[in-house]
Amino acid sequence: MTDRRLRQAAQFAVQQHTTNGGDDIDSLLTAMGGTARAAMPVWKPRYTGVGEAVWEPAINATQLPKSSAAASAPSTALEMRRGKAMRQLQAGIEKALLSVLGASLLSGLELMSSVTLRNGNGLVERWAMCRHAAAKRASIATDPLLPPAGMAGGDDAGLLDDLRSAGVSEDKAAEVAAVMSLEASHALNWLRRQRDERQNTNASVREKPSDDAVARAAATARRLASGQSAKAAPPPPMLEVRVGKTSLSLSATHRDKLLELYCRVAGRQVAADDAGFARALFCVLARYEAIGGAGHQAALNSGAFTLLRTHFGCEFECFASPLNCRYSRFCSAFPDVDAPFGSCGDFFSCAFTEGSYEANPPFVPYLIDVMAARMNQQLGAAEKAGRALAFVVIVPNWRAEKASGSLTASPYARRALVAANRQHSYHEGAQHRRPPNKLRVSTCDTSVFFLQTSAAAAKWPTTDEACDALLDALSGGAHGETARPAPSAVAPAITPEPAAKALPPEAAPSPFAPAESLYGAMLKRRRHAPDDMAPKRRRRETAVSQSLRRSVSMALF
Repeated sequence: MTDRRLRQAAQFAVQQHTTNGGDDIDSLLTAMGGTARAAMPVWKPRYTGVGEAVWEPAINATQLPKSSAAASAPSTALEMRRGKAMRQLQAGIEKALLSVLGASLLSGLELMSSVTLRNGNGLVERWAMCRHAAAKRASIATDPLLPPAGMAGGDDAGLLDDLRSAGVSEDKAAEVAAVMSLEASHALNWLRRQRDERQNTNASVREKPSDDAVARAAATARRLASGQSAKAAPPPPMLEVRVGKTSLSLSATHRDKLLELYCRVAGRQVAADDAGFARALFCVLARYEAIGGAGHQAALNSGAFTLLRTHFGCEFECFASPLNCRYSRFCSAFPDVDAPFGSCGDFFSCAFTEGSYEANPPFVPYLIDVMAARMNQQLGAAEKAGRALAFVVIVPNWRAEKASGSLTASPYARRALVAANRQHSYHEGAQHRRPPNKLRVSTCDTSVFFLQTSAAAAKWPTTDEACDALLDALSGGAHGETARPAPSAVAPAITPEPAAKALPPEAAPSPFAPAESLYGAMLKRRRHAPDDMAPKRRRRETAVSQSLRRSVSMALF
């Protein structure tokens, strides 16, 4: 009886929808004797209060590449296991390379180890990116983070170049490549064997706790040193995104940005404490923390982005991440964790048919060559179809035989610019863990290539005025952003200091300025100190640190 009445109600609802254009569900509810649903408020994107200091929420790309990327349910447990596997891979590579090369040769490589200490981990980062790019070209399914194992060919060309540059012989370089591939296989096998452990995998976001006395003292000392009032407004708070014992840092400004990006993909308003948002946030932070390479995540300053959009139609980034993207849609390296925040997929998996796009790839020669080949393929198809397709590519001004030669030789290269060393700046790759709009001065010349079809060249001409304005914008000085000087081997010129002005009482320098400066340097040293630092040295610095902390606290409170 009930089934028959439900069928009759459903038929009536269909008739009502056909004749009156009503909503099926509302008609069905009315036919069954219920009441129609209340009208749902229409969700709209927000443009203020969404961390707009670090992106442009009002800009929506008019042309998007074709992609099949889709948001997937993030797994915090799996992401933590991937991070652990990546750390095991790096430790295994260090041990194997020490055995193959010895400490002397190892010290000349960009490999984080007990031998190299502060050389970074660029060797493994570049090798992993090249292997992933080669696997995508060959349509080989791989883990999104760990480099694929058992591959041979051009994917290790960059690694072999790095090894030869460090003085490694051809035979040893080939042995190192084989050892690193074997270690990648071990890491992948370990990850496949793991199962979900019975542990808390819920993510939470909260304001990061700090050492109140020390934090206030350090902040006050910095304000006094810069001539500001001791009661100046504090910087935006830092947050911690935590799962179990794993904690990742994030600025409140970037949290607001990522929340708005998440809402736009979901098509609804999501609370900042939403469990799904917290899981997705932890997964994307954990992925970029595991891959390292903050230098490969640097981005142009806001003035350069504005100039590229207004003069050359660029409203989309080909190489970005949710953490450093300027606009709401972009391509990124990890669509599985980036798609919930607006990623259209990986650059090498997307089809670009029309529009103008900015490309600032990781500065890896092999990757730039593969990118240039992909762009030439897309531009060729667009040229035959008479469509306007353009790429503005930003890469280091290397020698032609290294990487930029593939861009210079492109049949669609219309013009190339060079921004002089130390005359332009980038947003740091780890900007999400620092106050917003901090720039770092470039340590090498930068080339800007304009690759355009004939229709694109007519639509977005590379005039002298536009190119000069772009070079000015790259300097960052005209747009209210402060560049952070890069380390230089050349001593800066000494200029006479102006006469000192009388400071108000609240801005008078602290008599304990030397202690404050020394204490800050001590904190920095300890923060970057290796885990295996000699115990005696660590105890000695701890004692000095505590003494200086008391001095600063007594001086400022």
